Amino acid sequence: MTGERNSKEILEDMKDHILLDNGSTLSLFTNPELVVNIRKADDVLQLATNTGVKFNNEKAEVPNFGEVWYDKDAIANIIGFADLLSKSNRITYDSAKEDAFIVHLPDGKLKLKRTAEGLYAFKPHKGFIEDNLQQKPAGEQYWIDSINAANDEEDKMKDAKGCKCLYDILC
Repeated sequence: MTGERNSKEILEDMKDHILLDNGSTLSLFTNPELVVNIRKADDVLQLATNTGVKFNNEKAEVPNFGEVWYDKDAIANIIGFADLLSKSNRITYDSAKEDAFIVHLPDGKLKLKRTAEGLYAFKPHKGFIEDNLQQKPAGEQYWIDSINAANDEEDKMKDAKGCKCLYDILC
């Protein structure tokens, strides 16, 4: 099975990506390298999953995005579609042009392309937090600094195999 990745490798790789989830009503991150200000929340999240109900009481900040739930034991960093839409100008998808969701921001576009596992995601570059913590001039916001680096990284995701394996784990 040379060239194929096992489920553990796929799951570890997913923690370095930000997934767009149109079935989620919230945003939840697991990678502490993508957030700042991890703290106890004033409220408790009751998250219903395929494996049961999980309770969470931690939140964090994604620079230039806002507050998200934080769970160090989650399997992926998830941006809820509705949450992202409320913080952008619009989100489009036109499969005749490209298999990607395009997030239209005031000063650029963010592409979330389909991974080999069939999920829509982008991978922030290593300096994601540092770049987004810098003071931005008015009009510059979100992850525009990460877009070019993320688009370069997207090509690396294309060789990922084991879609069925990931599907079996998630579902």
